[in-house]
Amino acid sequence: IFESKDTKFLCLSMIAARLSRAADARVTGLIDTIEQSLLDSRQTCFGAFFGLGIIASNLRAGNINGTDPSDTWKRQQAERIICILLSAFNTCLVQENDFVHNLISSIKSGEEADGLTRSCSTLENLFIRDGSAQKIRAIMIGLSHSYAVLSVISSNFSKCVLGVVDKLPWGSGKSFVLYAAYKNASDAGVPVQKDISEAIATASDYVRESASGFGGALFSLAALSRLSSEKTAKELDLVAKTCRSLFLDKNASAGGVEKLMSILACCAAIGDLPGIASFTPNIHAAVKKSFVADIVKMLEGMVSDESEESKYRDAATIGLGILCAMISSSHARNKTRKNAAKKFESLQAKDGSVMMLILQEVEKSYSLLPTFPRHGASRIVITNKLCSLFSMLEPIAMPGNFSRVIELTLNDSPSDELELKASAANLLVSQLDPARRRIGFDGRGFVDLSTRLAKMPLNELLTLVGIKATPIMAKLLPNLIYHIPTGIGEEVTISLWAICRADLSVSLSCQSAAEFLMGLKSILMSVNRGENPPSKRNISPALLRTLQKVVVTEIFSDLCSYAVPSDQEMTETVWVTYLQCCELVPSDMIQVADGPNCQITHANVFGMAVCASLSIKSARRVESW
Repeated sequence: IFESKDTKFLCLSMIAARLSRAADARVTGLIDTIEQSLLDSRQTCFGAFFGLGIIASNLRAGNINGTDPSDTWKRQQAERIICILLSAFNTCLVQENDFVHNLISSIKSGEEADGLTRSCSTLENLFIRDGSAQKIRAIMIGLSHSYAVLSVISSNFSKCVLGVVDKLPWGSGKSFVLYAAYKNASDAGVPVQKDISEAIATASDYVRESASGFGGALFSLAALSRLSSEKTAKELDLVAKTCRSLFLDKNASAGGVEKLMSILACCAAIGDLPGIASFTPNIHAAVKKSFVADIVKMLEGMVSDESEESKYRDAATIGLGILCAMISSSHARNKTRKNAAKKFESLQAKDGSVMMLILQEVEKSYSLLPTFPRHGASRIVITNKLCSLFSMLEPIAMPGNFSRVIELTLNDSPSDELELKASAANLLVSQLDPARRRIGFDGRGFVDLSTRLAKMPLNELLTLVGIKATPIMAKLLPNLIYHIPTGIGEEVTISLWAICRADLSVSLSCQSAAEFLMGLKSILMSVNRGENPPSKRNISPALLRTLQKVVVTEIFSDLCSYAVPSDQEMTETVWVTYLQCCELVPSDMIQVADGPNCQITHANVFGMAVCASLSIKSARRVESW
């Protein structure tokens, strides 16, 4: 039913990639089919090698080095795929290499052979046998997609594979693996800038020589220059100059493969190529408009040149399509998206569990959100789904690094998506509940995020969380206060009350104040019970005095001035809760606040009258005042 074996194996691989995320045993059978086909036929089968890389890249999800049976299974399948690719790689060499055999044996056993890394540094140059050029390029693309999971399995194995590949000649496709290796290392924070600089210098020298295979070196030069932290303007100018010589001046000495690789190099100088190491065509943040315009002009010239061979015109057309697919975004937005990807990859849940299913749906919905226009029907559906998923996660004790999901949701969602912001805030508050039992991980990330939000300038916080989330933020106090130092606790208390004051004065809403005071009452009650609370629920005497002082001075003053909205029932709840807090404060503090030092103003007369109407004890103090 398939037009070719390539199509067949790509389809099988995409099915296997989807199944592998759930550790489905059927994946093993699909890999068996692909491997057996490669053993039976020595011919090039690009779809099989590319497909194996796709499966390997999907096996990276979750904790592949974990002890859970599903994690062990994923690791075994990833190691098997890498061994299949390396075995095929060895058959493409003029003489099969003993080091590659040892490397395959080490990966299969999961243990590094003695002196493996040391032997890698002494490897001599490798040569490709006649008729294997296309096959080894296909293997290189498969390895480039497998590199992310290999680097997680073992950094030493990944270094050895890179060392072997680097001994191949230019034009073998090794530039794909070099880019994938350094990109994954750079994204993971591994210090490889020195290695990248050396690789750039090697590729640059080779391009200037214009020797056989310079197209691959040109691709490496373009792609790695964008990974380098150093200035690479000269290298990128060399890429543009070389391509201009090929495309416009029609350099007759350049072979067909060099010309095709040069088209890919043009695109790689602008952004990530889909299908080479990843499937996300992001434009590089530092690329200049003039550089993009120059590349586009060259590719357009090839497409419109009727004297050019059709394969080059087709390749240039594909290149223009790749550029159109690249997402133009600021550096900050790119960084946010990278963090978003990392946060989901670092979250752990048992395969088949409800938590895993919910997290997968959250990741899927979150990734779709930026693709839909604001106010569109599709975006509203996705937003509502995310709100429901966040509500489902509230009863579950989440790992602390899930706080990054909440933070990014608050940052990325527009100001008018109030329901989504409120759902994210609700999830954050729920994770501070002491009833959440965490086994194997802590919730420190939620404490840190809550503290940072509470300490933000009021206008910025209101813009970030939205008006619907302000009462939710006011709920933070009773559970957050026990996890932070005294000085920060005082600052957070005052900042949270400032939110309530803004709601009272601007929005004429008592909801935030009611939530804050109920939380404050619970803190004061736990202290006044005289019981010895658990060690994690202690509160320092200095912080307690600050809370008591805020009750009798700042809160009273603000309620007198602003707690007069039309919602009589909510207003009464606020004042009743406030008076209950006052009863939990030492009497000497109350006398100082309500005594002769209290100024006679319209606001204070109103506040005293409310107190007198709601509490007999307060009425006596008011009479005296």
